[in-house]
Amino acid sequence: MDQVHTLLSERKFESIDEMNAFLQEQLKDGTLKPSRRAQAGSTDPRRQAQELCWDAIDAPTEAAARRLYKQALALDPDCTSALVFKAGEAR
Repeated sequence: MDQVHTLLSERKFESIDEMNAFLQEQLKDGTLKPSRRAQAGSTDPRRQAQELCWDAIDAPTEAAARRLYKQALALDPDCTSALVFKAGEAR
């Protein structure tokens, strides 16, 4: 969904039909083609924070995950994924 959002946010569409046609073209081979912005890496702190949270999910240890979530919160104090993790730790 994040890739879809990035692809759609990079363009202005005249209609829903135009947007749907664009998405169909992007999905022609069964996968989304990465956008130029996604290929270059994002400088948006919110996006970077979310990527750290995705990395934390796959972290080999809870300590590693905790470090990644803390980094995410440093980039974006409102990062929902990191805040949910932090709330879980508080219990």
